[in-house]
Amino acid sequence: MSRTDNEQQELIQNIQELPVIKDNTEKIALYNRISSAVSNNKKNKGKTSKFIPASATLIAVALLIFIPFILFQNMPANEENQNADMQMADTYSESKEATESGIMNRIEEDSSSNAAGQAVEQEQSNRIAEVPMESYVLNENDDRTKVVHGAGSDVQQQYVIPISFLIADNENLHDYYNKLDRYMKNDEWGLNEYMLKGVTFELKKSEVLINLGEEFSIGEGSSNANIFAEMLTAMFTPYGINKAVLHSKDNNGVDLGPYGTIQKIPLQETKTVYKLYNRQFLLPVSDSEDLTIDQAFSEMRNDQKEFNIDRTIPDDIQFTTKVTGNTLVITFQEGDHIENGQEEMTMIEAMLMTAKSYGYEYVQFTNAPIDQIGHYYLPEPISVPAEVNPIDLRN
Repeated sequence: MSRTDNEQQELIQNIQELPVIKDNTEKIALYNRISSAVSNNKKNKGKTSKFIPASATLIAVALLIFIPFILFQNMPANEENQNADMQMADTYSESKEATESGIMNRIEEDSSSNAAGQAVEQEQSNRIAEVPMESYVLNENDDRTKVVHGAGSDVQQQYVIPISFLIADNENLHDYYNKLDRYMKNDEWGLNEYMLKGVTFELKKSEVLINLGEEFSIGEGSSNANIFAEMLTAMFTPYGINKAVLHSKDNNGVDLGPYGTIQKIPLQETKTVYKLYNRQFLLPVSDSEDLTIDQAFSEMRNDQKEFNIDRTIPDDIQFTTKVTGNTLVITFQEGDHIENGQEEMTMIEAMLMTAKSYGYEYVQFTNAPIDQIGHYYLPEPISVPAEVNPIDLRN
């Protein structure tokens, strides 16, 4: 808003009557003090926008530069004042140039520092992305591959761990079954001693003939008998086999301890929940209580440390389920913290295998904060895996 001539003269008169204050401090020193104060204020306030310190510095410089000119703009132009004005203008011109140079250097340093920080963060992100995540399932079984289903047990003989050995399609399935003890690395994998050493198998359409040999012994205790039956179930039900016929040295079957001598064992798949054993294998835990799928997922949140078994669903991930035909729809809760990491990938695969045991063919994940976990694209329905715990023998 413009002022009249009288108002301007009155303002000049008032400024000239102000007391004279002399400060011999160098202008650059004064600038440095202001810059230092601004810098300290930045540190005290924590994380703020990187442009605020630069803006504050520019404001301070602007005040240093323009206030003197306002004060001396309308003062009487005698020779002494002119000389003083010229001298002051030269001083402020030099100060302004030095200040501008310092500001540009400061901005360039901040930009370089920020770029370096972003480069480090990007490098760390790339390194994380380069670390391959471990998969515990075989998603598709192509025509060039056969699967030999082996099985072991935990060291306390409480649970069966299924193993899927991949062989070439032109290999003889029976040959591999009859030398499974060569491929079962129980000691290396932290499993109990392989129970079926020396046992041979002959696969038929709906049954498997098992020759136990002369040295076979089930051992004492009901847990051994249960494990024996569960191992046969894990090994042969994937082929549609529902009965095991046992032949021993006297052809009277096998002594299963509290169950007596058995010649035939019915093989039937059951609903299972999948957890993680020894951080190496997905472990199916039989559903003996006829749980709903929601109850099964709830059980997958529980560790069993006494058996070296870890949960596969973290407590902080919540979701709901519904069924659409042969598809189980899992909807994550808003705000769930889900990343593209190993824990999340193990969770996805354990949920897929559990859904498979409950008869579902597909799982649809919705409302996830990310689209991709490992090689799983969440916005589309995912087929349940073909096999669990694959080990490739083709190389």
